[in-house]
Amino acid sequence: MRDLLSNMLSLGLGVVAISKEQVEKMVDRLVKRGEMAPEEAKKMVSEIMEKGREGREQLAESIRKQLKRALSELELPTRDDLNALKDRIQVLEERLGQLEEEGDF
Repeated sequence: MRDLLSNMLSLGLGVVAISKEQVEKMVDRLVKRGEMAPEEAKKMVSEIMEKGREGREQLAESIRKQLKRALSELELPTRDDLNALKDRIQVLEERLGQLEEEGDF
């Protein structure tokens, strides 16, 4: 069990989805069996949770990058593109309104 926790810590696998409660339960079992000192257990819980936080951040960043790349490949308009078009439409509507008032349209 201790090796499993150490492997998770060193590889950073699986800790993205594991809860602090789950980690504490696993580590408490090791303490009860005498395989780990309470101080060491507390440190290990902190390290695993920190690796999990880092893993979540890395996963989120990776997803953002992949999504941005996929959207770019689809050549979808950005929010800035849509806002620029909205501004152009507003200018054109104002100009059209002026032309209608002048009777030129």
